Amino acid sequence: MALTKADVAKLVKRTVYVPKLGKDKQPMLHQVTKVPLTEPKQVDVQEEEVLDWIVRGGEITVVTTDGRKLLGEVPADIAKKHAEA
Repeated sequence: MALTKADVAKLVKRTVYVPKLGKDKQPMLHQVTKVPLTEPKQVDVQEEEVLDWIVRGGEITVVTTDGRKLLGEVPADIAKKHAEA
C-alpha cells in the first residue's frame, strides 16, 4: 500500500512559535529586554507542503517544500503494509 501526500500530511506536525498572550490578550514582554515572549504550538502540515517522505520501521521522515525535515510515527498497521510493498 503506497502512502499518498494526504496520508503523510496527517502523520506529522510542524512546530511554530506564537506570541504568548497575557490576561489582557496583549503579547507578553520579557521584563528586561522587552522582547515579545513566545510559546511553541503544534500545527498540522498541509498536503501542498509535502515534497517527499520515507518510512523506516515505525517512523516517517517528511521533507517539506520549504526544506524542513519533520518526523512522525506511523501506525503499526500502515508500517507493516508499507514494509510488505
